[in-house]
Order: sequence, then C-alpha cells, then structure tokens
Amino acid sequence: MKQKLSLICLVVFSFTQCPCFASLIDNDDDPGDKAAKKKKAADNGIDLMFPRAKFFELTYRNYPYANANPSGESNLDEEGEGHVIKTSLRFPMILSSGFKLIGQVGYQHERIHIPEEAGDFGNVAFQKLGFTLIGEKKLKNDKFLLGVVSGSSRSEKTSFKNMPSPNSFGASVVVGKEYGDYNKLGFGIASGVNMGRFSASPVVAFSKRIDQRNFIDALLPRSITYRHLMSNKFYFYSAIEANNFNYSFADRIYQEVSDLEIRRTELSFNVGLEREIHDWLWMSFEMGLTQPLQNVILEQGERSRNYLSSFNDHIQPVISLSVFAVIPQKLANRLRR
Repeated sequence: MKQKLSLICLVVFSFTQCPCFASLIDNDDDPGDKAAKKKKAADNGIDLMFPRAKFFELTYRNYPYANANPSGESNLDEEGEGHVIKTSLRFPMILSSGFKLIGQVGYQHERIHIPEEAGDFGNVAFQKLGFTLIGEKKLKNDKFLLGVVSGSSRSEKTSFKNMPSPNSFGASVVVGKEYGDYNKLGFGIASGVNMGRFSASPVVAFSKRIDQRNFIDALLPRSITYRHLMSNKFYFYSAIEANNFNYSFADRIYQEVSDLEIRRTELSFNVGLEREIHDWLWMSFEMGLTQPLQNVILEQGERSRNYLSSFNDHIQPVISLSVFAVIPQKLANRLRR
C-alpha cells in the first residue's frame, strides 16, 4: 500500500513539474494584451468568491484502494473499492453587474464498503438528492452580501421514484467588501439542521489576486484553493479541503435501533487541471490524497461519541474526472448588461 501511495505522489509531483507542463503557460507579456486578458479572465469566471456560471456538471470520483477496517486494526486484507458519481444542473437566473442568482439541483450516488467487523453491511450504495440557491448582491462602498440556502435527502433508499422527505437543511450568509480587482474579504455564519442535529459556525471567506495569472481563495474553516491561469482556456489548481458526509439507512444488524446513520469526516489534498474543449464545454482531471478522520455508524441524530461501531480508513489516493458546461460567452455578456 505504501509503495502505491508513493507512486501516486511521485506521479502528481512529476506531472506538475515536467517541462511539457510548464511550456503550456502563455508567456506573451505584450502590454497591449493585458487589458483584453484581464477582461477575458473575468468573463471565464475567475470571480473566486462566486461559483462559475455552470449549468451542467457530471463527475466520477474513484477511491481505488478504499479500506474500511475497524479502528485499531492493522489488517489490510479486506479491501473494497469505493466511488462517487454526481451530477448537477444549475439555473443561472440573474447575472447582472449588481446582483447574481443561481439555482441548482443535484444527484449523487456513492458506494461505501463497510467491513464485517463493523457490522457486516458489505457494499452499501447511498444516494443524495438536493437543491441549492445562491445569491450575491452588491452594496454601496464596494460591499456585498452573499447568501446560500440548501436542502437535501441522503439515504440508501433515495431515488427519483421513492424520494423521502429532506433530512438536511442549511443556510449561510456572508457580508464582505471588495478591495480592487478579484480581492474580497467577508465574514459570516453557516448554520444547518442535519438529521435532527443543529449546528452553527463562523465563516471567513476571502479571495486574493496575487498577479495576472495567480489567484487564491478560501472559505474557512472548510477549504483553501490556489488557481493558476495558464491561458484563457486552461487552468491549474490545488486545494486543501475538509468535508463531512452522512447518510441514513435502515438497521439490519442492531435490533434495538430503527434508523442508522453513517457519518464521515475527511481531509483531502488535490491537484487538478481544467481545460476548455469548446466555447461552452469544459473538462477537468483531478488527483490527490484523502485522509478520513472519522468513520462511525450510530443511531440517527446521536452525537459522534455515542457510536455503535467505528472504522478508520487508511489514507486513500483519489482520482476524479469531470465534464461541465458553462453559459456560452455571448449569452453571458448579454446577461451581464
């Protein structure tokens, strides 16, 4: 396993450092082109505080060596491959200079391997159906207001034909200020009700334009992303991100519990490339490492420390491939008027 992880790390490092990769960078420093490049970068969506105007996205993420061994066990004989398939459809409702509003519906399928020692559930397929509404309003004195409302149903029983009631809701609001081109700083709060559990936490969001080609943005304490504009149609990025996942499923092992929940927390480091295939069609390739911090099975709504069983995944290499479509450039320019 260590040899496989070392090979993955070597491939990531070699890919980002090889001469052919570096030669893809456009070195045209003609001052006459800088204004056009700056405008083109904005049109292509490098407004890092706000999501790019995608209207469709399909992603496949694979965990080639996903282990699910009980906590404290060192036996690596039981291995199960895991994967995630997700798709989303977005509705850019308003894209003006003063106000942006985007709606989104999404579906996600995830297969998780739960070993015999943790309950003998085997390979369990979970589904997620959800919606999100994102809005940004520009205020006076270069200030802005950003709001996000979402809801989803996460269960092994979720389907388009048999869709249970949503069991996860969230709302976030950020108030901030712009400091020149692409530089923003905002503070806010994120709250939610997830399978009966309420949570709230402060949020710090900022984006920084380092120079003409390099950008960094963060949504703390969740993620930090660095993005390099190699050309108007080719981006490189790297990111550190913390994620929480949870699904409800029926009890098949514990007789005294009716509804179970699997809850997972993980920290990931990824590098990736995004490339324009056509005016409105893009593709991205991503690879990285994920370290699960928590994997527990417990009664739905209970605190993590009151788990019924626990299993601790080893560090995992992750490979992801995405295809997404954005609003055609001419249409986007019209909507911004």
